[in-house]
Formats: sequence, structure tokens, C-alpha cells
Amino acid sequence: MPPRADPSPPLSSDWTSRESAVRLAPPKLRERLALVAAGILPLLALSQGLWGASGHAPAVFYVTLALSLLGLLGLLVMWRRERQQRVELVELRVREDRLSLCLWASGNTFWDWDLRQDVLYRAGSDRLFGTSVHGTISGSAWRGLALHPEDVALVDFRVRRHLNGEVPEFKSEHRMKTVDGSYLWMRSRGRVVERDLHGKPTRMAGTAVDITATREAERELLIAQEALHSISEGVAVLDLGGMVRTLNPAFERMTGYPGAELYNHTWEVLASQRVEIGLLKRLLAHTCKLGGWSGELWMRRKSAEDFYVAAEFSLIPERSGEQAYVVVVLNDLTERKRAEGEVKQLTNFDPLTGLPNRASLMSKLTRTLQLGELKARSVGLIFLNIDRFLQVNESLGHGGGDELLRCVALRIAHDVRELDAVSRFGADEFAVVLDHATDAAAALEVCHRVHRALQEPLQVLGTELCVTASVGLALAPAHGDSAEALLRSAVGAMQVAKALGGNSVHLSTGNDEASARERVGMETALRRALERKEFELVYQPIWSVSTRRVLRVEALLRWQGAQYGSVGPERFIPILEQTGLIANVGEWVLRESLLQLKRWHDAGFSELGVAVNVSPIQLLRGDLSKLLPELLRQHGLPGSALELELTESVVMADPEHSIATLQEFRALGVTIAVDDFGTGYSSLSYLRRLPIQKLKIDKSFTKDLGNNADDTTIVKTIIAMAHVLKLQAVAEGVETQDQLAFLSEQNCDEAQGYLVSKPLRVEAMSEFLRKNHLGLVNC
Repeated sequence: MPPRADPSPPLSSDWTSRESAVRLAPPKLRERLALVAAGILPLLALSQGLWGASGHAPAVFYVTLALSLLGLLGLLVMWRRERQQRVELVELRVREDRLSLCLWASGNTFWDWDLRQDVLYRAGSDRLFGTSVHGTISGSAWRGLALHPEDVALVDFRVRRHLNGEVPEFKSEHRMKTVDGSYLWMRSRGRVVERDLHGKPTRMAGTAVDITATREAERELLIAQEALHSISEGVAVLDLGGMVRTLNPAFERMTGYPGAELYNHTWEVLASQRVEIGLLKRLLAHTCKLGGWSGELWMRRKSAEDFYVAAEFSLIPERSGEQAYVVVVLNDLTERKRAEGEVKQLTNFDPLTGLPNRASLMSKLTRTLQLGELKARSVGLIFLNIDRFLQVNESLGHGGGDELLRCVALRIAHDVRELDAVSRFGADEFAVVLDHATDAAAALEVCHRVHRALQEPLQVLGTELCVTASVGLALAPAHGDSAEALLRSAVGAMQVAKALGGNSVHLSTGNDEASARERVGMETALRRALERKEFELVYQPIWSVSTRRVLRVEALLRWQGAQYGSVGPERFIPILEQTGLIANVGEWVLRESLLQLKRWHDAGFSELGVAVNVSPIQLLRGDLSKLLPELLRQHGLPGSALELELTESVVMADPEHSIATLQEFRALGVTIAVDDFGTGYSSLSYLRRLPIQKLKIDKSFTKDLGNNADDTTIVKTIIAMAHVLKLQAVAEGVETQDQLAFLSEQNCDEAQGYLVSKPLRVEAMSEFLRKNHLGLVNC
């Protein structure tokens, strides 16, 4: 509690009255003079009478006179002595008043301790402790009542040390009780002022001063210092020139500089190269001018590593002649900044490929469309989907699929223009925003360049893979003037390309969205087609060019949907492959075709074989290795009765895996044929290693035989290459006798096409086989 202050100094009386009192004769002295006069006057009268009678002074007169003079002299001495005592008393009181004034002005308390009587006299305690008692108190009472119980032992110890001569002065800080029960912190100092003949202390005196406010300030300062040392924020004090004067441990840890290295050095050594030169100096000047600054900025540690901080500058202005300072508080936000960067990266970028993601693409597309509208220029959007990615992922596993996506992303980014933005839109989907798309032809050229680039082999986990893509292109404003509309058009165009068998580029026509909706509905219907028994197999004969006899029939899938009616395979098979439904449907095709082959064998066509197309998913999943032996045993069919047809892209998607799987099929006696040969990309080194027996020439080459020199040359080359590799060549799409004659001339082994028969249902195919067996059908 604050010390109690008196409104006026405690003076005992008026100084002027005291000075006048010195000049007045003491009352007792006047009484004594009257008594002396009363006793001497009768004696003088008597001696005068005797003197007159005798004519001369008698002896008694002289005696009386001498006694009178002596009495007067004694009285005079006594008067002077009393007068001197009164003067000394006044001076003593004046000194006491002056001492009281000094104690009052300084706030100190004077104490005088009689050690023999154990009596303690205190002066000035009334102001501090709220009591009017100035007088004495016993030492035991002082310790028991006034002194804080926790401080008694410590004060006694310090007193004994001084009394024993161990320390020259008694010093102590302890708590004293006030009238209201609270305690004040006192700083007491004193020493022995009297000793007896044996040197034993008999009296101590000293002063005590209230230091409660000082102790409170020291405590607050200590708390502030401890808080400053324990907080996580870095704090530094700079002078107005930017020199570091003091800093806390957090600042040292944050910057990597020990305090000794920064003291009396300018703090511009912490400037990061990410910020403009002189920024820290300008911030300091700004603070000195306006009193403060707060914000975020990059700084640099001693290790040259940049760190991001929230900084607050505060000016401590000059006052009472003291220098002004600037306090800098730094809060390290590096981890938060890094986390924000990671969140931003995750929010706007694909973690697998590092490309911008869908959200970033849509934002970029929106800005590009707005800028294109302002500058009256076209904007294009390419939407690309990897064909049969599900099958590759099944074969290589998720790790291989991820690596493939990274390779595709690099390939696409490498082959687009510098101004164009590439992003990964979804699982196996990529998009490219074409800025400055001058016209459809220029945009299509970019599409074809990306499409061709993807057809080049990719190295994935040490395996050479070939992939194709379905690419859709939409242009603004023709196909949409907003990001969402343009995206729908591009996706619709891609789905048209996918529905056409993939591996192609399609420019949006504006109606692709309706086709896409139809495709979604068709996909839904296909998911229940097996359950509803909507699938049917038809068969087309494959005959020997030399003997003109039917050797095998190819099982071809047809769909008669309840909602869509008869749907061509070119429309629904890509959907089955893209959705993965082809796996279950392909197994159903294999079971049904082998079951029908068994029936034909039982009907007498024991030399007949069946060819079945195998989907990439079936091959890559490895289910066929277990299914084929089971089905062949179940129907009692030799392995040679079955021929599996695989496209080039399926075989080359993962050549090493294909080689191992196909060898298992060959061990069963199954014939392996590469279908649509010449339309994909085959490595001759792998082709030579593959356990295949036949190459089927795609119908796109045979339809113009004799009319197109390039196609004629390709067919000749494939047949010749097959024979060099000890393989059989099978021509698809044979429709005329001229084509058949040409194939015969080139020693093509087998043919298939409308020249002999279209695909037939089971009943019609059974009748055709009967007629061929009887020689009634001329192939």
C-alpha cells in the first residue's frame, strides 16, 4: 500500500514564541529574589540602627552585607545556568523539529533500540503504518506483532550478525504490518551506537524506508524480463540508426545470431534478398516518423536461409533526456507460410504430376476467356483422355499407372506452345488451354501434335509402353463463351472420339453434349445388359485362301438394348472398355463361344475352331490364365480349337507382361493372333519375341487393294514380314474377288469378309457350316 503522507510537517510549537521565551526571566528566579530581599532588608535596618547609636558600622552590618552579596551572586549564577539550559532545550527542540522535517520529507522512519531494556523507539512510523503512536515498543512485541511472521527469523539472523561483529552494518528488507492488516516492504539500515565498558552493544539506531512501490516495480520488471525471455516472439531494441542494443533469446534462435554478434551492429544484416534493397532501413525511418509499423516480410538467418515473419515496430520516444529507441517484435511465420504454400499447391496443383489441377484450370480458362473477349481473339480448350488406362493400371499396378501419368504429363507439356496452359483434369484426363487460338486449323494442329507425341513409346518402370489418347477440341466463342460451357463442349468432343474407337482427334460440333448424355445413359444400360440377357453372339467364318474351306469362326458381340434397340459394336464396345465392364462381358463371350463350339463339334464339325477377341483388362488382370484351362476341360475341347485375338495396342501396352501371359496360353495349345495389325505401333524386337502365330491385316488396308498403291504395298509388306517371322497372315474385310485374287497371289494364308459371309446368328452359321462341309458354299 502507498505510504501515508502528512499534510503538514509535525512541529511541536511556534519557533518565534520559543525565541521570546529565552528573553524572559524564569518565574522561580523572581520568587527566589523576593525571598532574599525579604530576609536581608530587616537585617540591614537593624544594623543601621546599631550603626547610628554607636557612630560607626557594627560588625554585624558587614556580615549581613557579605551574606547578601553572596546570596545575590548565587542567585545570579543559578539564573545564568537555568537560562543556558533553556537555550539548550530550545536548540534541542529545534533540532528535533528539523529531524522530524527531514524524516517527514524523506519518508523514512527513525528507530532507536535500547538493547538492555529491549525497548524500541520509533519516530515517523505514524505516517507509514497508520498509527498515531510515536513512542516506544518492546523488541519482542515489535517482532511478534509488527514484523511479518515469515520474516522474523531472517531479521533476527541479520541483527545477530551485526551484533556479533560479522558485518559492519545491519541491513534488511522485510515486511511490516499496518493498522489495516496489510503489509509494507521496508528497507531498514542501522548500527550499534553505544557499548558498555566491556564492549557489549547496548544501543542500536537506524532508519527504515518504505520500498513497497520499489519492490512492486522490481517485481513487475522481473516478470517483464522473464516474459521477454520466455516468449516465442523475437524482440530486439534498436537505436534510431538501426544498431542492435539488446535482444531476447527467441530473437537469437530465430535469426541464428548470438546476441554478442548483433550488438552494436546494424540489423540490416538480416535483410533478405527476396525484398528490395534498403527496405529495413526505410521501415525504421517510417517508424521513427509515424511511431510504428506492422506487416509481414522476408528476412534472412545467419545460415543464409530466408524466413518469413510478422513484424511490429514501435517507437519509444525520447523523454527526460533519454535516447529514443525502436522495439522490433518478430513472429516467425515460416512454417505457416510453408503450410499455406503446401495448401495452395494442393489446392491448385496436382501432387502427382505437378501440373495445375481442375480448379486452377477453370480459373485460368475464365481469365483467358475474359482477356480474349477484350482483345477479340479466340480461345481453345483441348480435353484429352488416355485410352485403356484402366487396363494399363491393372497390369502395372498403381505405381506403374502413376509413373505413366507423369510421363504423359511431361510429354503433353513438352509439345504444347509456350503460351498454353496444361493441367491434369482427372484420373487419366488432361486439358490444355489454348491462348491466341487464331482459328480451328491452328488449334487442331496443336491437338494432332500432342496426339502424335503420345504415340511415341514411353519408358515406364523400365518397360517400354505405347499409349493412345482420345482428344476433343472446343473453341470459344463458337462452342461456348464461358469456362463451363467450353469445358462441356471439349469433354463432349473427347467422348465422341472415344466412342469412335479412341486414338483420334475430334473437333466439337456443338451437339457433342447431347451425344455425351446419350453415352452416359448407354453406360447405365450396359451395366444391366448381362443381367437382362441383352447380349448376343454372331459368328463370321474365316477361311483358307488356298483350300477355300472354313477353318474357324470369329465370335462377335452384339447388343440389343431394351431402350436403345440394336447398337453397333463401334458404339458400345468402347464404353465397355472404358468402364471396365468388358471384363465380365468378355468372360461371358468366352464361355458362350466355347459352349457353342462344343455343340458344333458334337454336330460333326470337329475340325472347326473359334476366334475370340480378348480385351486388355482380361489380359492384364491375369484371370484368363485360370479361366481358359477350366473352360477347355469343362467342354472337352483341345487348346488348338481356340484362337485369341489381341490388338497391337493391347500387346504393346506392356510387352513383358504380355509375353509371359501369352506363353501360358501357348502352353495350352491356344493360338494367338494380333488383330488390326498395322493400325498401332509394334516393336519388331518385341514382335519377334511374342508367342504369336498369326497377324490379322486390318480391313482399312484391304478395302483399297489394287486401287491404292500405299495400301497395296502395306499389305504386301505385312504378308512378307509374317512369313519371314514364320507367322500366318490373315486378311480382314475381303469383299471382292479381285481382293481375294491379290491375296492369293501374295500367298496370304487366310481371309475373312463379306465376300463369303456377313456375321451370322447361331442357326444361320450352323446352316452355313453344313453347306461348306458339303461343298455347297464356294469361298
